[in-house]
Amino acid sequence: MSLDWFTVAAQLINFLILVWLLRKYLYRPVLKAVDEREKKIAAQVNAAAATEKAAQAEKADYAEKQADLARRADGLMQQAKTDAEAAHDRLIAEARQSVERQRAQWQSALVTEQEHAATELTREVQVAVVGVARKFLGDLAGADLEARMTSVFLQRLKAVGEEQRERLAAATAGASEITIRSSFPPDEAGKASIRDAVAGLIGRADLRVGFETDKAMVCGMGLYVPGYKLEWSVAGYLDQLNNKISGDGQAAPVKIEPNGTS
Repeated sequence: MSLDWFTVAAQLINFLILVWLLRKYLYRPVLKAVDEREKKIAAQVNAAAATEKAAQAEKADYAEKQADLARRADGLMQQAKTDAEAAHDRLIAEARQSVERQRAQWQSALVTEQEHAATELTREVQVAVVGVARKFLGDLAGADLEARMTSVFLQRLKAVGEEQRERLAAATAGASEITIRSSFPPDEAGKASIRDAVAGLIGRADLRVGFETDKAMVCGMGLYVPGYKLEWSVAGYLDQLNNKISGDGQAAPVKIEPNGTS
């Protein structure tokens, strides 16, 4: 059997034409569609991967924030606990201090009240004792006792030291009169003795000596000149007793001291 080369050539040409037509109108569009499909799928895959990566990053960030929030919450809770404990301790300390201050104030007030009551009681007893003593001595006052008081006063004048003599002399340098005050009026002999004693004490015979009566002195006698006084009385002993009872020291029954009045 012989080949029909024309037929073969025609069929070959037809096949090539068919291949060219298929390639041009079918294969290329299909390849293009497949390529575009692959690109689209790749883009979607990449987008999904990027989304997943972003989601993972966001998840990690969220987890980190949550962990940080948990740490901060723990820190705040610990700080709040520490502050609460410190506040509790401070309030307890302040309450104790307040109680201690209040107790100290109560104790001080109690001691003060007790001391005040004791002082008042002592003062009342003191006033009563001294008052009774004054009344008793006042009731005993008579001629013999008054004469004895004059004698004692004269002895006190003679016993005055040199320093006090100079002070009295200076105080009476510009005076023309001195006053003798007593709880009773001395007799004429007593007055004369007192004038002589005063003149000898001060060194001046020209001073007039006046006499005054003061029942409050309670058996006593005193010499008074502007600026000084020399006084002796049983009241001085009572004052001494009064000061001993009250704890204020001792008052001398014989006193020479500044005196603003004559």
